[in-house]
Amino acid sequence: MEIERQIRSEADRAKSSLRIWHLRLPACTLCAVNPLRNGWTGTNVNPRMSLNRYFVGALFAAAMQAARRPVDVLAVEERVFGAVNRERRSRGLAALAWYDSLAAEARRHSERMQRHRFLSHDDPDRGGLGNRLRAAGIRYQASAENLYRQSGPADPASAAVAAWLRSRGHRMNLLGRAYRETGVGVAVDSAGRYTITQIFLA
Repeated sequence: MEIERQIRSEADRAKSSLRIWHLRLPACTLCAVNPLRNGWTGTNVNPRMSLNRYFVGALFAAAMQAARRPVDVLAVEERVFGAVNRERRSRGLAALAWYDSLAAEARRHSERMQRHRFLSHDDPDRGGLGNRLRAAGIRYQASAENLYRQSGPADPASAAVAAWLRSRGHRMNLLGRAYRETGVGVAVDSAGRYTITQIFLA
């Protein structure tokens, strides 16, 4: 009985970790561990199956799915956001606030540039930044946009911010005193090519 209680305790801790892993990946539609209904997964589980055997099987399935899932673009977006604010704070500037609707628009632009194979502030169908923001219902007094594309950097967030800082125009956007809000959108293809858009608003 004591051994069984220990196994169940370990399984409960594992279930908790795997549930958190799933919730942190909302874009993953093929997660190995689904929201729990009664037990480990929403699928039927043979009650005769030993707990430790199922525990190992679930961990193996989760590991295999993690190996197959795409890069977590949300994590890259968060790293760009954090790196830009560190640069601003180090120069005595106010940190930018995250704006979800702006991030959604930045992500849409990165995905379209990736899909239609262009790198420009002007979308052939949706127009320039001002047109895109108005179409998204985003109101602003001033706006700016930085773009970045590179294949296979080990840390695309740091690479993007470093490249922007080396460019006078991009640096002015990143460190602009007037800007108060920002959104970052990332797209990555199967070849590991990153396209990153950051929009700044005042």
